[in-house]
Amino acid sequence: MFVSTKSSIAQSYLKLGCREYLKETAFENIYRFDFAHYFEGDIEEIFHNFKLNRYWDIKPNLRGEKFDQRKAKEYAEKYYNLLEDAVRIRLRADVKIGSALSGGLDSSSIVYIINKLLKAQKKEELQETFSSVYKSEGTERCDESQFINIIAKKLNVKSNQIEPKEEEIPSEIEKMIWHLENPPENSLMSSWHTYKLISSTDVKVVLNGQGADEQFAGYLGYIQYYLPSLSLLNLIKESLALLKIKDSWRYVLKGFLIGLYRIIFGDKILNFTLKKVLKKNFEPDLNKKLAEDIKTGLVTLLHYDDHTSMAYSIESRLPFMDYRVVESLASMPACYKIHNGWTKYIARLAFDGKLPDDIVWRKDKMGWPIPEKTWFEGELKRWFYDKINSCEICKMLRESEIPKRFNEKLRMLILSVWEDVFNGSKNG
Repeated sequence: MFVSTKSSIAQSYLKLGCREYLKETAFENIYRFDFAHYFEGDIEEIFHNFKLNRYWDIKPNLRGEKFDQRKAKEYAEKYYNLLEDAVRIRLRADVKIGSALSGGLDSSSIVYIINKLLKAQKKEELQETFSSVYKSEGTERCDESQFINIIAKKLNVKSNQIEPKEEEIPSEIEKMIWHLENPPENSLMSSWHTYKLISSTDVKVVLNGQGADEQFAGYLGYIQYYLPSLSLLNLIKESLALLKIKDSWRYVLKGFLIGLYRIIFGDKILNFTLKKVLKKNFEPDLNKKLAEDIKTGLVTLLHYDDHTSMAYSIESRLPFMDYRVVESLASMPACYKIHNGWTKYIARLAFDGKLPDDIVWRKDKMGWPIPEKTWFEGELKRWFYDKINSCEICKMLRESEIPKRFNEKLRMLILSVWEDVFNGSKNG
């Protein structure tokens, strides 16, 4: 039985977005099994005494440590060797293997290592890359083909590229939601079309770079969790350096103010102010935040990747999720993840000289962006708003609760399509 559109789960989704790490799903009496847990017992205990046992957990390094260039090189070498072995293991297959390439450092690192390992076996021609690109008018801001082509040319690999067709987006979103089952945060059209492209070839296994940003602090939002841990001199120096990153100013400002407050009043007063006065659930510790996100937000992204790939019968393998890589990066002091105005510093250092500088030292991170605003405020505007207006749960919202921002409206669209698909009007 499907959950009623009046359920609290649907309302939670509209307000907070997709949270695949929760036990509750969008379906009645269907719950998720917690990751890194196991159940041992008889069939009666499943229904009357169901208890999960944890077998693994992340242990982040919460000790403050000053940056040391010698140690940085050691960390970079250790990281590279672990990642290379993680890739090597995931190349085991009886079928042809490819790689999903977005043009960023993470996916490019995987492509580089695959190329190196295959070249040692004199089989480098076996690797192909697959990418979603956006070259149509109005969508160019989401296009990373420039960086994709740099990697393909540098490593001499075959680059397969696909551009979603605007007129097919509504039907593709319906298919995607059918396979995801729970409503996602957005249309997922970049990853969806990448796997669609792969399915048209003889490649059956793909490696990609999912999971690196949550371990290396690749998103700009992580800046605000790092800056408060610094001394006054380093706080000023690092803030000025990080401001050179496009769109970073709001995170730098917040991190700087919290850091300054901590320096003046101390940790206890800071924590009291954040939790008791400002009512903010904010922990000014980068590694702690990264560990939390691995258990929450990253779980959602892994769900997306698993379901969009398997929708096309493609096996997606994730070297960055190798438990050895995860444990090693969690134990790495935060000062080696953000340094001197660079996020993902050790990852960049590890591939410095291996990949082109345009890839290693680029600051305009994108990561499978989707031109949804162009689509849904352009040719697909009527479909977009017709779907939103037909959403049953959305009709229950009070005037003050009706979303005004585009991302919130996008959730209404996704929920409306989900209603149609799982109420029987669509069968995928």
